[in-house]
Amino acid sequence: MTGGLFMALLAAVLSVTWPHVPTIPLFIMAVIFNVGFSLFFFPFSKTIWAAIDYALHPLEPDEVEESYELVHLREQMLVKHGDADQRDID
Repeated sequence: MTGGLFMALLAAVLSVTWPHVPTIPLFIMAVIFNVGFSLFFFPFSKTIWAAIDYALHPLEPDEVEESYELVHLREQMLVKHGDADQRDID
């Protein structure tokens, strides 16, 4: 995403300043832009790629069982401590 935005911005700057392109300010702007937008878009990019990964590689049965065991243990603890009504709230 950052690369596409940078290429669009670079094309716009080059088309406006073509005969005399300011290389040093353009380089500084490129570094700041790429670092800033990479940090800004990281959470969104990570979420999108994780969703694609889960769609292409679904969880295996042994990976899902661990969470069911934790839910079962939690229910046992709630019943043991007399907080069985908490299950309905969660």
